[in-house]
Amino acid sequence: MRVCRSVVRRREALTRVMIGLLAIASGLASAAFVVWGLLMVLAEDAPALVIAVGVATMAYGALSAGILAAAWRRPWLPAKRLATGLAVSIVVIWLVSSLDYGSLSPLEGAGVMLIGVMLCVNWCAIQVAAGPRLTPHSSGPA
Repeated sequence: MRVCRSVVRRREALTRVMIGLLAIASGLASAAFVVWGLLMVLAEDAPALVIAVGVATMAYGALSAGILAAAWRRPWLPAKRLATGLAVSIVVIWLVSSLDYGSLSPLEGAGVMLIGVMLCVNWCAIQVAAGPRLTPHSSGPA
């Protein structure tokens, strides 16, 4: 019985560490989206499409950070739907803006894949934060 409780405590501690690392990674990804968008907006002689994508990127970074903060304070079910909608919309915006001449270059394809990984980190963090909390007497989400 004592060994079982020890294993459960270690698993809960590891889960909390992983959730904390996920939150830090999500915060860094949100900050990267804001900075990336700001660099696009402030670029000299940037076309209107680049400025529009930059504004959308900054908005996504700020909104995802806000949704994550709200979900961490207390479980918030609309956060899951908002996170999914924001992630899908920013992927569509980036894909449409990358298809300037009908095809993606390898560098643009790598950029879109990097954006996908960052979006996945943000989405997963919001899903975890908006879900049920671990209590001292439970071994996981119900």
